[in-house]
Amino acid sequence: MVGRESLYRAILDSIRDYTHWHNVLSEIARMTGIIRGTIALREYETGDLVIPGTVKSGLSHPMLFGWTPEEVQSYLDVYMPYDPWFEVERLHHPEQPYILSTYIAPNTVEEGKFGEWVKPIGINDSVIAKIGVSPPFWVSMNLYFHANQAGVKSNALELVTEFQQPMREAWQLGEQVRLLKYSNLRLGYLLEKHTQPAVLVDAGGEVLCANEKAKALLKSRAMLIQHADGFRFRSKQFNALLQGLMAESLSLVNKQTKSSKLEAVCDDLSLTLTRIDDFDDPSGVDRGVRLITFDNLKCYDSRKSRPVWENPLLTKRERQLVEYIANGGRVANFIKEQQLAKSTGHYHWQNAKKKLNITDRAELISLHQVYLKNL
Repeated sequence: MVGRESLYRAILDSIRDYTHWHNVLSEIARMTGIIRGTIALREYETGDLVIPGTVKSGLSHPMLFGWTPEEVQSYLDVYMPYDPWFEVERLHHPEQPYILSTYIAPNTVEEGKFGEWVKPIGINDSVIAKIGVSPPFWVSMNLYFHANQAGVKSNALELVTEFQQPMREAWQLGEQVRLLKYSNLRLGYLLEKHTQPAVLVDAGGEVLCANEKAKALLKSRAMLIQHADGFRFRSKQFNALLQGLMAESLSLVNKQTKSSKLEAVCDDLSLTLTRIDDFDDPSGVDRGVRLITFDNLKCYDSRKSRPVWENPLLTKRERQLVEYIANGGRVANFIKEQQLAKSTGHYHWQNAKKKLNITDRAELISLHQVYLKNL
């Protein structure tokens, strides 16, 4: 096997541009004879693949080598649940590269439903190696071939074993380069232009930067503290709330939901969390930055530019109830008309009063009258 310099160069190029991982796979194929290759995020507990959105939509990706769109489509749509290699990779984590046929015979791979997919392609064995970590996932490299190709098998295992450490280092350096796309200085400048107290957090909920309004507001409530590396949230209540919002935000991303804005209340503060970009790790990890803006609930009663029921903190049912009461209705009648349980109706009313910072029906009607006078 010759030409190791070109493989080293492709690995180094991947640090600044992740698309060069395709060149890495291509060089390995040229040097060993493997016919297919993948680099992918894997679940630690199950070994399952994390499929990037671009693979689902375009059936191609720089981390795929040798696959046709039809092969990718049929695997995702039909054969992935029957993949017997997942269980092997889960049980035998590839800290050191190994050949999958060490644990599962190639003829077993060709049996059953999964055999319908691998036989026409001409693969039934693979070398697997761990080349990186993107918590909570690990990054696998799989190199595919037919078990009858003994020379290909040994060459692939030898080459990947030799280059595993350089590839791991390149992956981790590449992670840092991709994260630097959003430098704190650039983000901080943009954040200071925001009219509200605002904080930027990464996909894990870590504070990237905060504008002066947010620092003043949150420090006054002992919710934000400064340390050597920046800021972090201090309030356990707020951290718990934030983690819930981040999990829900990630769920919206995975579902490819158009809406990216979430709202919640912590004490007398309202907060809005918005995913402000679509920056995903090339293997599919969500790296999108989130903007959190804060508002004091007590400020809402002074806003005269919109009906009180258009307060963004209210749920759909709470908005219906507030509009009904603001126009002269009563909670009991609303419960009856909407065919709600009495406890459910009063639960919505209690939540709405807290979010609007009011105490009773009369105060709500008064707020609505102020809005009408300012039309």
